[in-house]
Amino acid sequence: MKPQYTEYDIMCALEEISNGKFLRKTCLEWGTPKSTL
Repeated sequence: MKPQYTEYDIMCALEEISNGKFLRKTCLEWGTPKSTL
């Protein structure tokens, strides 16, 4: 099954996390699994 998120989603999520946003909230907003980030 193909993931429902793009490379762009991952990059944006990682940037938000590095700026201090919570991992769980970021994952829910961008649709990326915690294990991927």
